[in-house]
This record gives sequence, C-alpha cells and structure tokens, in this order.
Amino acid sequence: MNRKEWKILIVIILIFASIGGIYLGRNYHKKKNEEEYVPDYLKNAGKEDKIPPKVYGVNEYSIVNIENKDMAYIYLKDFYNLMLQDINAAYELLEDDFRKEKYPTLESFQNFANTQLENYNTLKIVTKTVSSSQNTYIYDIITESGINYFFKAKGVMVYKVRFENK
Repeated sequence: MNRKEWKILIVIILIFASIGGIYLGRNYHKKKNEEEYVPDYLKNAGKEDKIPPKVYGVNEYSIVNIENKDMAYIYLKDFYNLMLQDINAAYELLEDDFRKEKYPTLESFQNFANTQLENYNTLKIVTKTVSSSQNTYIYDIITESGINYFFKAKGVMVYKVRFENK
C-alpha cells in the first residue's frame, strides 16, 4: 500500500469511529434522560416499605375535619369581619325577634358594631360551648369583653346570631 491508500484508509477509519462515537453518545444520553424521569420511590421499590406522601395537584383537595369548638371561633370571626366590611350583611344575620327588640334600626346596630370593632385585634374567647338539637348547632361564646354570643347554625356558615352583655 502506498502512502495515498494509507491516508484514505485512515480517513475512512476516522469517519467510522466518529459515527460510532456519535451513535453511542446519543444512546447514552437518551438512556440517562429516561432514568431521570423515574420517580425516586419507584427507583427504591422493594428497598423500603414506606408509601410516599401524596402530593396534591392544583385541582385536588384533602379532607379536613374541623371540630365544633373550632367552628365557634370561625363563626365569631366571620361575624366580626362582616361588621367590619359589610354592616348590612351582619345586621341581617341577627335573629329576627332579637333584631326587632334590641336593634330596630341599622344605625343602632352600627353603634354597637363600632364599639366592638375597637377590640377586634385583641378578640379573645373566654369560654365556648356547643350543643345540638334538631339539626341545629348552638354555639355559646363568651368573649373577654363580657359579651355572650349565641350562634344558631343550621348548616355550614348558615347561622343566625344573638348576643347580650354579661
């Protein structure tokens, strides 16, 4: 073989070597990327018997149980928020006979609300009790300012309220 044939042979070998290197490199990276998409708990399957924690997506929910004593605080905060933001809605939540007797006008209730909202940031509950009768929960709450609130709830966030000073 002469010198020219050796150069052609070397060029052909280099071409095959580079084609083989490109092919092997692509397959290696493809295999490595496929492994990255396998979740960790599937890679370790059989090594541990632990079930991975559930990760909730955007449209999924988890069930939360709220105790009745916690609902009492939620109702009180909701009523105070309504007195702060929408006094008409808070006025409508008063029991009908209580509203007619104690606060016949919106202005009289607004005076009460203004005095109570001064204590809004330091609202503390002294005692709270819950009783139920005929599909109605009655939440009895006494605040630190000495006002006794009675919430009659017929459903979740469907309630009427009355209160009295101690």
